[in-house]
Amino acid sequence: MLQTNNEILTQNEEIRQQQEEIVTINDNLALKNVELDTILRNLEHKNLKITDSIRYAKTIQQAMLPFSKKINSFFVDHFILYRAKDIVSGDFYWLENKSDSNTIFLAVGDCTGHGVPGAFMSLISFYILNDIVLKKSLSNPDTILEETHKLTQIALKQNSSNNSDGMDIALCVITKLEDKVQVSFSGAKRPLYYTNPSSNKIEQLKGTRRSIGGITHKILKPFEVETLFLEKGTTLYLTTDGFADQNNKDNEKFSSLQLITMLSEINHLPLHEQKKQLEIALDKHQEGTEQRDDITVLGIKL
Repeated sequence: MLQTNNEILTQNEEIRQQQEEIVTINDNLALKNVELDTILRNLEHKNLKITDSIRYAKTIQQAMLPFSKKINSFFVDHFILYRAKDIVSGDFYWLENKSDSNTIFLAVGDCTGHGVPGAFMSLISFYILNDIVLKKSLSNPDTILEETHKLTQIALKQNSSNNSDGMDIALCVITKLEDKVQVSFSGAKRPLYYTNPSSNKIEQLKGTRRSIGGITHKILKPFEVETLFLEKGTTLYLTTDGFADQNNKDNEKFSSLQLITMLSEINHLPLHEQKKQLEIALDKHQEGTEQRDDITVLGIKL
């Protein structure tokens, strides 16, 4: 049956209305796209400002870390393998000495978290250590860690808040004697590795299984202190757990055992070459995976 003129007109009108609706929808979508584009540009601008601020914070953090020139003024040689997971780091390394003393204070710390929160903690820890050593004149590593624990709790108001931030740290107090070097060590969940110049064996002081800061209702065991009298030319290694804990694509950690084994194989090399070999091994292990934590390895030749 042929359509009547009225039916055809009705269908044409419906088609025209549908076309108008499509045009309206397209106009609305175009307007939404413009709005979304504006939002994205604003977000990109804000993200750039935040990133620029964090990058500037990185320059502040790096300015607080001891420069190589300062470290080399106290030791025969050294290397620093320092990789932040993000722009700024919760890891830090610290060196101080008293002008009227032959004693050097050396530490590597691993603060809770990484990125901006970790960096804030590293700056707080840096200030606390400086205050304890330079102003309060404490010189025993176990006493320094106990005081650091107390001042961290006070600074973060941990007795009246839910804050549980803190750090793990390896701390050496080094005194150069006439024919030996005295090294007193205390660690909060971090070890000290060392090797004598006449041996390629890596020795280890494990430290105390206890962190700095945080709130616990348990009675805390005191930090242990161990004192060594080492040959000049001995190499010390202080690390955070980032290197050993880095996983590969099979989710296998590099591991502390593998790190110790590698150090025993390369410790005869110049320190700058040791750093290069560690970086090569880390890059090969990490290939295809993201860095999971901040990484610091500090090597010092006495």
